Amino acid sequence: MQIVHEETQKFSALMGLLVFGSMVIIGAYLIIQWQKGALAEISTWPYVFLGLILILDIFFIVNFYQLKIVLTNEHLIFGFGILRRKIKLSDIREVALEKFIFQRYMGYGVRTGRDKSVGYVARNSDGIRLKVNNQKDFFITSDDGSRLKSMIESQLGGSKSFEKEPDIGMSFESE
Repeated sequence: MQIVHEETQKFSALMGLLVFGSMVIIGAYLIIQWQKGALAEISTWPYVFLGLILILDIFFIVNFYQLKIVLTNEHLIFGFGILRRKIKLSDIREVALEKFIFQRYMGYGVRTGRDKSVGYVARNSDGIRLKVNNQKDFFITSDDGSRLKSMIESQLGGSKSFEKEPDIGMSFESE
């Protein structure tokens, strides 16, 4: 398997800062309370809860700090940490450039969109939409969506692109 294209998109710095900041605050609070001996004096369930939040924060930092996209001559592999997809190029029916619309996915990370597609969204950037045989559509943000699209099409041996109509939330019929 030969790597044709590889791209890494770091998660939004603001989101990373918020998660890391909450992790530091919770961790510092637990350490201070432990040093004071306060953990033994009252119910431990709040500290267990805060400890679980701390562990969850660490999980999110490790798994969602970057979106990695790898195109080989046989597969397209993309995802965050342990949440990766591997799609055979022969299963890709169509590829399109698409603008990221926050309201469609209502957040970042791995999200199911209002249009039932699965979005792998690292930040507010445009990307590609994949129509795949016997699977949901995928939307993947990319630093250079047009280059990624053309690289996938070249590996497919031709153009399998489609034009996506803009989704503005309303439609008008002409009379």
